[in-house]
Amino acid sequence: MLRAIENRMNLLELCLMNFNMYSYYRDKYMFEHLSFLVNKWPEEKFIIWAHNYHIRKNNSLSRGWLNQKSLGEFFSERYNNSYHLGIYMKEGSAANNKGKPYNIKSHSKNSLENHLFSINNYNIIFESFKNKDPQKWYNHEQTERESGVDKRKLVPSQQYDGVIGIRHVTPAKDIYA
Repeated sequence: MLRAIENRMNLLELCLMNFNMYSYYRDKYMFEHLSFLVNKWPEEKFIIWAHNYHIRKNNSLSRGWLNQKSLGEFFSERYNNSYHLGIYMKEGSAANNKGKPYNIKSHSKNSLENHLFSINNYNIIFESFKNKDPQKWYNHEQTERESGVDKRKLVPSQQYDGVIGIRHVTPAKDIYA
């Protein structure tokens, strides 16, 4: 309980920093909290569900805004038994953190999303990056849409062990509205 209070106080301090520093320390503190849990229960397995930015195992190698270390990068440096899975959307609309809907922007021809969905017409796709064949699209730099909007360049296999693609998305419904 004391650790949770300390983390909350650290988060409040972060709010006074610029956004880049806030993001870095936010992920660092998430990592410290996760490490505490992993060390407390070393025989257990954990599933961490977070935004792609937080999950990437080498976020600092990506090109775009907010390319400093993230939770996934801190974690993969210390632990070697993790599996990083990104989730991408092709089209539709999503909602921001305040619940306001926005449209997913179109993707460039050679984007991560277009490569992922060019394989077939399924609505949901899983692609593993275990194959290290240098000819595979995911072993080359791709442009992706962060949250379906902002462009970022990255090599998918450097960031994830695989990705899930969802062809058409819609915002979650606010059950409290």
